Amino acid sequence: MDSAGESIRVELARRKAKAGHELTGEEKVALFDANMARADRVQAEELKEAKEKGTRTTRENRGWTREEIYEDRGYPRRH
Repeated sequence: MDSAGESIRVELARRKAKAGHELTGEEKVALFDANMARADRVQAEELKEAKEKGTRTTRENRGWTREEIYEDRGYPRRH
């Protein structure tokens, strides 16, 4: 990560790809898990800040419903 914590380095994967090596399944899972852990941390921080500020998005204030999404796509809704 950079000093601000806003990016993820994946040099290991790039170096292996350039060298002609493919990542193992375990390596792919480890990279995925690391990325998901970072995303979870970022989302938790954002939710905490929004809750503290009273700006958390809820079903009531987000401005759309699930039904509207399905209507806009023109697909029938599955039950």
